[in-house]
Amino acid sequence: MARFTAGPERDKGALFHIRTASVRGQQVDLVLFGSMDNFLGRVLRPEDAPETGWFSSAWYAIAELLESRGGENTSQWDDPESLSVEALKVALYQGSSDDQGEQDGQPWTRGYTLGHADDSEWFAQIYTDVVLTEGRWRLRGSMSGAQRILVGAPVWVRTASQASVTRYADLRSRATGADRRRLPFLR
Repeated sequence: MARFTAGPERDKGALFHIRTASVRGQQVDLVLFGSMDNFLGRVLRPEDAPETGWFSSAWYAIAELLESRGGENTSQWDDPESLSVEALKVALYQGSSDDQGEQDGQPWTRGYTLGHADDSEWFAQIYTDVVLTEGRWRLRGSMSGAQRILVGAPVWVRTASQASVTRYADLRSRATGADRRRLPFLR
């Protein structure tokens, strides 16, 4: 889970990324854009995430997709497949401080990240559902293996309890220096 700090949802935008597999074994990445206002009990707060690192220029294109409920795309990413790849880049790399992939798989080390939830359930409105064209994309790092990307907005996301949510702010406050990158229970 991460937040946005620019665009039309300043300090209110929230992002959820779920990676799963289809019954045929195809990797499926679900990227949902919602609101921080909907976090029950304010378990995660905007101030929990440092405002550092890379911020995507695709935010306005993604906002247009969401505001039009998938009906409009006037951006440079002019097809659903390329806009979906940009949304996945936001989910996996926003807040990164390098382009070498050093922070791949370590979201707690990136800016804008809030936490993760184990065993969550969700229901969503999907605006784009694309299967990536084989050979069109040269995906590396956390994006390698992406085959199908769904982008939309959550109707609801829930966990069994607040204990299922790991707040990265808590991890950051307990760890310093190199220890921040080696939080063993997240590997």
